[in-house]
Amino acid sequence: GSGNVTLTPMTSGDYTGLSVYMDRANTRTFSMTGSGTSTISGTMYAPSSAVTVTGSGGIAVVDSQIVCSTITLTGSGGLGLQYNASHNYQAQSQAAIELTK
Repeated sequence: GSGNVTLTPMTSGDYTGLSVYMDRANTRTFSMTGSGTSTISGTMYAPSSAVTVTGSGGIAVVDSQIVCSTITLTGSGGLGLQYNASHNYQAQSQAAIELTK
């Protein structure tokens, strides 16, 4: 289609900074297709998946990172990517247990 899409991440909780999340065991392709403009901020996390962007629209990926197996761009659209760590997902530190005697 030709509609515009805007994705913004969660701003609090365990998923702060995530706009798209696919489990690492999920190997299905994540596709974005169309002639509209998509604006995405935050992390797109699909570590075991191929990401495919097709169409004539533009994709402005602002303050983002894309974590994926591969990315394929086709068509006459473009992809602009800027990274700002403070606007993206930051893995929570693992809990630690300290044993004392």
